[in-house]
Amino acid sequence: MSRPAALLKAEGLSVGYGPVPVVQQATLQVGRGEAVALLGANGAGKSTLLKCLSGLLKPGAGRAEFDGRDISGAAAETLVPLGLAHVAEGRRIFRRETVMDNLLLGLYRVKAGKGEVQARIDEALQLFPVLREKASLQAGGLSGGQQQMLAIAQALVRRPTLVMLDEPSL
Repeated sequence: MSRPAALLKAEGLSVGYGPVPVVQQATLQVGRGEAVALLGANGAGKSTLLKCLSGLLKPGAGRAEFDGRDISGAAAETLVPLGLAHVAEGRRIFRRETVMDNLLLGLYRVKAGKGEVQARIDEALQLFPVLREKASLQAGGLSGGQQQMLAIAQALVRRPTLVMLDEPSL
């Protein structure tokens, strides 16, 4: 069986924090429609690599492509509209806002009419029905698992081409 064409590709990617190297010469490929797991010990650089691929950290070396476009060193705000979503470790939600407001904030800068916005939110709530029941509650009052569902739903309302989940079961 042949692999699908690469949607995300990294070749020789090196990244770290200041002078401290964390990931050196990483190479990976994710095909359209594929589910890929990045496995490694704590501190191995998995989160750092995802931050680099999503534009939160700049690579020191190497090249990355998303959907045939060079994204090496591109900023996150240019990658999100291309369809790349990164659900960071630690349930990064707006804890003082309601569940519904968090979903709406996930659509920040998305050009969509009211009906389209509602359709996207309905799709996310269909995947995570418990969030529909809690739509008017503050997100900080949700259980840890429900907060993680919200973080994922917040990314999915954008209808991304690729979702990168960092520690989704945390």
